[in-house]
Amino acid sequence: MTETKHPFFSIILPTYNRAHLLHTTIGSVLNQTFDDWELIVVDDGSKDNTKEVVEGIGDKRIRYIYQENAERCVARNNGIRNAKGEFVCFIDSDDQYLPHHLETVFNEIKTRNFEHGLYVTNVRRFQNEIFTDVPFEDVKEHYNNICYILLAKESLIPARVSISRKILENDKFEVIKNIIPGEDSELFARILIKFPLFQINQYTVIYNLHENNSTNTKFNPFEGQLKSLKLIFNNKDVNKFIPQSIRNKKLSSCYQGIARYYELRKQWFTMTYYYLNSILIDPKNESNKSKVYNILSGLKWVFKS
Repeated sequence: MTETKHPFFSIILPTYNRAHLLHTTIGSVLNQTFDDWELIVVDDGSKDNTKEVVEGIGDKRIRYIYQENAERCVARNNGIRNAKGEFVCFIDSDDQYLPHHLETVFNEIKTRNFEHGLYVTNVRRFQNEIFTDVPFEDVKEHYNNICYILLAKESLIPARVSISRKILENDKFEVIKNIIPGEDSELFARILIKFPLFQINQYTVIYNLHENNSTNTKFNPFEGQLKSLKLIFNNKDVNKFIPQSIRNKKLSSCYQGIARYYELRKQWFTMTYYYLNSILIDPKNESNKSKVYNILSGLKWVFKS
């Protein structure tokens, strides 16, 4: 019996009602200079024509999996369970790979003698019809690996990351309601207490920023980030790598983001509660003056009403 050859990369694409974007995203995978891959599209209960779009592409390396709507953590874990590749990559339905992405990652993995770990490339932002290359930040110069995940100027979006499938057999995305966004940072932090981080200083991913990103303030992404941070900080094996000053800074920033969400909705008392939490957690933060101004301005508006 002939042994079935498995692909080197399994690429997992969770999607929900974004059929109109899939030709571009999947096209960026089809255009890769490295072709030893499979693409697993996990449809998280879409009501549009996602299935028809994916199956209409007609490439045998693409697999379509449907699940009832359960959010992208569950979809990614579903993709991981079905992955056959040696290394697992991720791509969201509104991002793209540049043509050399997989080849670049493969060459680095080969250079590292196929060592298990978390491989990260650099990212090119696309917003308002403008491309911006995000400056490379060398972990060794500024952070330990886990602090880099928390403090890097450009977040470690899953499209930048490739992970050994053997690692993901034991560590998967935490499935907790409303943990999005932030679920990726929590997973990566758990992985990096056991495995190395390998940075690749090449731009290989396009990160599209638009009105419907889950990180947009109008969706209150800071609630999910706060839950994710609390998971990270409550993990004693992870937390010992994070100085108290950084914990305070990140929590304060989340509370401030939640306050801005309620400020936009003119919910002044709720806004004040979160701004005060932000100040109490990190009173030395230089932005405290603006927080106090926002609190006073909001309360002044309430008492005038």
